Amino acid sequence: MQRPHSGARLRRLQRGLKRLQAQLDALGRGADHDPQVEESKDPPTKDPPTKDPPTKDPPTKDQPTKDQPKKDPAASSPEPPRDVREALEQRMERYRAALGQARASGDARKARMHERIVK
Repeated sequence: MQRPHSGARLRRLQRGLKRLQAQLDALGRGADHDPQVEESKDPPTKDPPTKDPPTKDPPTKDQPTKDQPKKDPAASSPEPPRDVREALEQRMERYRAALGQARASGDARKARMHERIVK
């Protein structure tokens, strides 16, 4: 048995449907449709974005600081696989490396788990 939708949710879904239909129509005509223009026509939400300047946040783990050297993402990760077999081989190598790390750290549970996967 389905529960009837609330009025607010129904209106939100209808707006989304209209937006998608407009985009599909524009694509069908070959027109370049900008979804930002369509969104600007919608009424503002209850919580409008604040216009205060953003405060400087402390650096996160993803952002290198002066003390930390920048890491090259290509150097730490292998090149993308060319086919499914190569992808599976790369995954097995990661499991083998995790097995070695678990054994080195003395975590028997993780070692058994990775050992079962590698078999």
